[in-house]
This record gives sequence, C-alpha cells and structure tokens, in this order.
Amino acid sequence: MPSSKADDGHPTRAVSGPARWLPAVAGALAFAVYLVGLAPTVGGGDSAELATVIHGLGVPHPTGYPLFVLIGKGFCTLLAWGDTAWKLHLLCAIYGAFAVGLLAACAVRVGAHPALAAAAALAAGLLPASWHAATTLEVYTLHLLIQAGLLYAWLRWEGKGGRTSPWLLALLLGIGLAHHRMVLLLVPAMGLATLRHTRRWASPGRLLACAVAGLSPLLAYGYLPWAAARNPTVSWGHVVTPRLFWRHVTAADYGGIASLDLDSVPRAWRALVEAGGTEGLALLVLALAGSWFLRRQPRLARILGLALGATLLFPVAYPVVDQATFFLPSLQLAAILAAVGATRAMAGARPGWMLLPLPLVLLALGPARLAHPAGDWQDAHDSSMALLATAPTDALLFTHGPTGFAPLYALAVRGLRPDMQLVDSKLLCLGRYPESLERLRGQALPAGVDPELLTARTAVATGRPVVLLEGLSDLDWNAAGLERVDAGSHHRLVPMRKAADQGSAPSAPPTLLELTVEPGTTGPGSLASLTAHWSLPAGQVEPGLRLVAALGDEQGPLLADNGDLLVAHDHEPAPTCSSSATDPTASCVDVTAFYLPRHAPAGSWRLWLALYRGTERLPVRPEQRVLDAAPLEVTTARPELWTLPGSSLAASEPGR
Repeated sequence: MPSSKADDGHPTRAVSGPARWLPAVAGALAFAVYLVGLAPTVGGGDSAELATVIHGLGVPHPTGYPLFVLIGKGFCTLLAWGDTAWKLHLLCAIYGAFAVGLLAACAVRVGAHPALAAAAALAAGLLPASWHAATTLEVYTLHLLIQAGLLYAWLRWEGKGGRTSPWLLALLLGIGLAHHRMVLLLVPAMGLATLRHTRRWASPGRLLACAVAGLSPLLAYGYLPWAAARNPTVSWGHVVTPRLFWRHVTAADYGGIASLDLDSVPRAWRALVEAGGTEGLALLVLALAGSWFLRRQPRLARILGLALGATLLFPVAYPVVDQATFFLPSLQLAAILAAVGATRAMAGARPGWMLLPLPLVLLALGPARLAHPAGDWQDAHDSSMALLATAPTDALLFTHGPTGFAPLYALAVRGLRPDMQLVDSKLLCLGRYPESLERLRGQALPAGVDPELLTARTAVATGRPVVLLEGLSDLDWNAAGLERVDAGSHHRLVPMRKAADQGSAPSAPPTLLELTVEPGTTGPGSLASLTAHWSLPAGQVEPGLRLVAALGDEQGPLLADNGDLLVAHDHEPAPTCSSSATDPTASCVDVTAFYLPRHAPAGSWRLWLALYRGTERLPVRPEQRVLDAAPLEVTTARPELWTLPGSSLAASEPGR
C-alpha cells in the first residue's frame, strides 16, 4: 500500500478497498467492549455530581464544562428510556468509540498501515484510564474526541498544502475550549502548523472567518450564569458576576501549575502507570520508534513531538487527585507515533501479518478490562440505599462534596425519600446555595459561624433528625452543642449529653440475651430488622459502644475482596427497657434496620455479632467476643437499581 506526498512534503497514505474501513472497525470494536462493561448507574465523586447537574441543568465544578452539560441534557431528552446515569455513560462510550476511530484515521494519514493504526488506536482506547472514562460518566472522552478531530482536520488541511482557510481548525479549537481547557496544550503545535502556510491562505476575509469560527463555540459559557441564576440543586457558585464567572471557568480555586520538586517525577510516573498500565508504556516505547522513523519528515515530527511533549509535561506539573487521567491525551498522541513505528518495523512482513495485531489487542485487552468493571457504582449504590432505607423520617442529611453526590443523585434524580433534604457542607460556602436553605433554618447565616454547624444546630433544636456521612465525622460538632452517635449506615446528631450522663469511666458492657432477624429469608437490596434483647448490669448502655453485625458461615464472618467485613452493619445500641434499668434481668430491647446490599451472596448464612468500645472488642456474652447470633437465608432475587425497600423501617426513627 504505497505512500504519497503532498507538494509540501507531508506524507499521506493512499488507502483503498476494505482497508479504508479499518479505523471504523477499531471504533466499533471499542464501542462493543465499552457497551458490555458500561456501569449501570453512578459511582461516587464526579460521576454522580455530573449526572445530577445534567439532569437539573446545574453548574458543575470548575471549569463548568457547558458543552458537556448541554449535549448530555439533549441526549438524555432524546433517549427516553433508561436510567439517567446509564444514558450518560452510553454517551461517554460513544465519545470514546469515535475518538478511537478518528485516532486510527490520524495514524493512517501520518503514514501508518491501516491495520496497525487500528490496533494502536484500539489499544489506546482500552488503556485502564480510557476504559474508566468511557464506561462511567467523565468529561475526558469528549476531550479525547475533540483532540482526535482537531488532529485529523489538521492532517487533512496539511495534505491539501495549506491553501484553504483553516476555519475548521479554529472551530474545533473553540469547541475544545467550550469543554476542557486542556485543548490549549495543542495550540503551540497547531500554531506552528498553520503559520508556515500563512501566505497561502491568509486574507482579511479568511482571518475573520477563523475568528468567528473559533469564538462562536465559547458562547456556550453563557449557560453557566443562566443556570446559576435558576438556583439549581447543584451549583458550584453563583457565577453571575464577571469576577466569579472568570474564577469558575479558569478554575482559579483549584490552583495553577505547581512548581516541580523532587517528588513530582515519581508521583507523575505512578500516575502514568496507573493511566496506561504496561500497555501504555509499550505505546510510549513504540512512539519513540515512530519518532525515529519520522526523522525524514522533520516538520511533521516536530509538530507531533511538540504536542506530545506539552500533553505529557502538563500532568507532571499539575498533581491533582485525578492526575492519571490527565495523561490520556499524551497516550493518544503516542498511539499515532506507535502505529508509525510498528508500520516501519514490519515493512517487510507479509500483508496477512499486518492484520494480526488488531485481534490480538482485542483479545488481550478486552477481557482484561471486562474482568475489572470500571467505577465504584456498586459501593456508591449500596451505601446510598443503606442510608436512605434506614434514615429517620424528615431527616436532614449532611454530606461533604464527593461523599454525598450518590445520595444526592438518589434524591434529586431518582426521586427517593422526598421527605429528606440534603445539605452539602462544601457548597454551603458557595454563591446562593445557603439561601436555598433559609426555609429549613429560618434565619440568615451570621458572620464567623460555620454554616454547617449552624444549620445542624437549628435543625436539631426544631426536632428535625440530622444524619451525617463519614466525610463530616470529624467536624467539631460539640461547638454547636451537638454529639455524634453511630447509627449504622450513617451518624446521628443529638443534643450533647450532660457529663453526668456520659460517666467518667467505662461501665460494664451489656450482655446480649437474644437476637432475632426478621424476615429470616431476604434478598439483596432488601431491608431486615435486627431485634436485640440486652441485660444492662450498669443500668444503661455506655455511650460510644458499637454493635457490628456481619454475614458469615459456620466458621466465622466473611470478608469482602477489600478485606472488610461482608454486609457489615454498625450502630450504637439504644435499648428501651420495659422495667427498671437498674435491674440486671430487665428486658431491654434494641431494634434497628439492616440493609442487605445488592452484592450480598446468595445462600444459607449466619449473622455474626461483635461489640466494640472504640477499637477494643468486648464480650457479647461472657467468654464470647464474636457470637454466631442468627441464621439468614439470602435469595438470588435482586430488585432494580435505586429501588427503596418497601418497609416501614425505611422511615422509622432509630431507638435513640
């Protein structure tokens, strides 16, 4: 399959016949793998936040991603069936698949064999970070699609000798800026590519067309002040003034490029390995070979090298939480050079051998990705459902940023527990979000008072139950006259008990007399009731004691893959006594709700109990620190996602 050159020396590959469809085949294969591994609903962090924002047309975290939000809302509106999160995951998979196809087409334009270009692009699309971005809700696959489209448009423009107006390049650059600022990393390379041909295409009319094409997509940012003025469910700031708008779209609160230090390179190396794995490192090695083979086209090598260097160095100097994902643009560019290197290395091979890498990549990486589904959607779903199923009626739920977006999705998008209200302490300090809480507080925020403490104190004073997620456990609630109590799937805030009530020394632990589970047969995603009968030698339960229940067999409790107790339930016993609390034989009963997660294995199991004071395990009964308490039959039937158990326990008040 011969190569040809345009009059400026730029190589193009003449592709005809079935081989010209191989880039599309690579994209289709990537989409098929993505579709099989698509997360069915939101995970934690950005996934749940973005789904909630798109559903309610809110303002996401900086830089706002207006293009992503608007396209996502339109897609969800057109696709009438399916969970909102699943539809958005499908959209991300479509972005990723088209990015793979365009990436392969770019490699062919540079001079790679179509089969090897398809194999390299598919490998880039199945890297660990690419897989995660394409099967959950992330903003990165759209950026990869825009970058691949920009590169392909430039290569076609170069192939025509740069005689036409590069308005399409300007348009794609503007579209990229309307989504993610990382597209700016390609500006030096694109500038170098277009300046050489300025005399051929530059004229006042064409320059004006480029300016209009590049600036028009930026009008999408007008969505942010419009959305903020609506006071939506999720709004990261009231971005209606020029100063607040600029701080948001530039992510000024996230900090800028960090100064390099001795830890930057090792930290970036770990992130790069996390993003690409061994296959990503292999692409980089092949990219070096491709750069060597391109030395006869120094201009092309300089432009691709400049783009690769900029996208590779940026995440090194930008050590954020998702640093690994910021290496994806550089790994995408490396795939183009890797395809060139593989083509030159196999130049003397038979045509059939050229076709071999594509199925090998699919067989090697496809099952590997499917064996480890992306995202933490199951944990996010189960923890949220456990919280919503056991929280008291009219509860005020306190969350803190990423820890609370999955419950927020359940409330705002799925419509569960309309009696509950969620307050995000991280957003309390932003824009008009506190104003949306005036109804539950009935007063404005005084200066110098932590808003979450005031809101919680007011809610408790009015008798409204307040529950917390783990991210807020360490705040100084005592400053608001409140005390945190462990209530199983969440923490409860109650008025601070008096010192005399708390006692100065640990009291004798209670003794479990009997425990029953109702119903004895239940399925994953269902709610059960734990009824414990206690003997109280000290006349009361010592504050801070925790009763832990876990699923197990005759040998003991089971452990999940991460080493945690399987199906653990954890709460502070708060028994109600039918006679004198000082009578050791008093019948004191503690009833609590128990949510069985969807991942609980089916079978005949036992429920094991343990009692803790801090990290110290206390006897549940004399000489018994772990108790085989009750049988539990777990069925195979699983309810649909985000189906709240139809039990009165879902809205019951815990014992305290």
